[in-house]
Amino acid sequence: MLDQFVEGRILLTCDLLVAREYGRLKSELKAQGTPLPENDMWIAAIALRYGLTVTSRDRHFREIGGLAVFAWSE
Repeated sequence: MLDQFVEGRILLTCDLLVAREYGRLKSELKAQGTPLPENDMWIAAIALRYGLTVTSRDRHFREIGGLAVFAWSE
């Protein structure tokens, strides 16, 4: 079932540049006293690396400078 889901889609993975962005974010947010959940920092790092917008209801993504965020609401 997973193979069918990903077929024909582009998968964004954690490469060296994403890992560096994650490390930068983690350090910066810790210094500011505004750490985020680990998974959200990885999502933000991938979005920043590939120039993507994060669509989320989580307000803490706004703590990340330079991250494009679309506030999703129902």
